[in-house]
Amino acid sequence: MRAIIAYHRRATAITVVAVLALFVAGVYAFNLPHDARIPPNPTLPQAYQKAVQALGSQAGTFYCLRASAMGISESYGPTEWHLVFYSTNGQLREVVVPTTGKIIVRDKEQIGD
Repeated sequence: MRAIIAYHRRATAITVVAVLALFVAGVYAFNLPHDARIPPNPTLPQAYQKAVQALGSQAGTFYCLRASAMGISESYGPTEWHLVFYSTNGQLREVVVPTTGKIIVRDKEQIGD
């Protein structure tokens, strides 16, 4: 019985240490300083073109309010563009254009709500 309890304690301790190690590694990886001298990829004109394509037929009813390039948690990770579009009916729509992967289009709260 003691051997089983000791085994479970050891397994629990190893699991806790592994989870903590992964957490610390993740925090470290996302807190590396971002080198602003490295230009974002894609460029702003490329990201804007992809965002307008993602808006599809509604692209004519929106105009771009702002665009910002963000590194994932300001680290050396890939950069993604966040473009916020506004429609005359007060609708805000954000388009996220990552370095790689799928473009994300999401509605935000309307202005005045």
